[in-house]
Amino acid sequence: MYIARRLVRCSTEDIGLADPQALIVTTSCFQICKELGAPLCFNTLAQTVVYLALTSKSNELYLAYGRVADIIHESGRSEERRVGK
Repeated sequence: MYIARRLVRCSTEDIGLADPQALIVTTSCFQICKELGAPLCFNTLAQTVVYLALTSKSNELYLAYGRVADIIHESGRSEERRVGK
């Protein structure tokens, strides 16, 4: 299950919108691993790893999310300072 969770994370952080189908593939893999368990899901894990290795990569969405979170966090701090004055 650990490997399946990491693959889901990889599909969102490392591949992102370069191949939105990657998230569907990895969540399907995760579900299969959950339902079948080891060793029955090993071929599914291998197929998913190969799919992710061969697909295009883009972490732009992941980076943009981080920038937006920083902006929100910083603006929240400045709001707190104004209220405290």
